[in-house]
Amino acid sequence: MELTDRKITSLNVEETQRIAAALAEVVVPGTVIALEGDLGAGKTHFTQGLARGLGVGEAVTSPTFNVMSVYAWKMRSSLKISHSMTMSKPMG
Repeated sequence: MELTDRKITSLNVEETQRIAAALAEVVVPGTVIALEGDLGAGKTHFTQGLARGLGVGEAVTSPTFNVMSVYAWKMRSSLKISHSMTMSKPMG
């Protein structure tokens, strides 16, 4: 199964996290989920829900001041979440 360019709109943080947790049920090794949006758009909330759905036990935080955060979990050890910040414009 291949899902590409799907747009799902949520109305609040809890709904965003529920959607992501549901997605966690169907991801397989090699799946790439790219999240794009302005600061405050909900990318970290989505990643938190995805991580919870996958059984990640540690806190998932925003990578705003990190280049990348990587989370792994015991249930599906071949899957990893890479939560990173990219910049489309130079800072300054």
